[in-house]
Amino acid sequence: MSLKDEFDRYVGFGLVTARRHPKFPLTIYKYSQKCVYERAWDDYTRIARGLILSDDGEIVARPFRKFFNLGEDESTKKENLPLEPPVVMSKVDGSLGVSYIWEGQVHLATMGSFDSEQARAGSIMLGLYPKLVSTMLAFSRLTFLFEIIYPGNRIVVDYGQVT
Repeated sequence: MSLKDEFDRYVGFGLVTARRHPKFPLTIYKYSQKCVYERAWDDYTRIARGLILSDDGEIVARPFRKFFNLGEDESTKKENLPLEPPVVMSKVDGSLGVSYIWEGQVHLATMGSFDSEQARAGSIMLGLYPKLVSTMLAFSRLTFLFEIIYPGNRIVVDYGQVT
């Protein structure tokens, strides 16, 4: 069974959602609310966080696996944490931007959509950095991830006006 067939099976179970690209032969997979509520985490549901597959089953973009808050999952219970000091990073209030390359061009999707407002805004912002886009094309086998932040995408934090 191919990877695409396996994900399509998970869609049938209601644990993963699938959205087709409006123009390209691509599908984006994201774990569903049912998966979250039922805590049905396994290797497939954890990587369905904006995973993009072509119709022939090739991985086009592979973002971070699902991660959990402290104590939310068996692996994050205090007694199971590694002894070395943690790496603490700042999380800002935006949307995950998942890069993918198709037909020689860099595009952005969000975790579950090719054409969300956030994906479109992120694509416009990415276009302001041609050197970055060139680098992404040079390393086309990598998936670059971004936090898409702009005032119109306010979730909790008010970033005010962009200057």
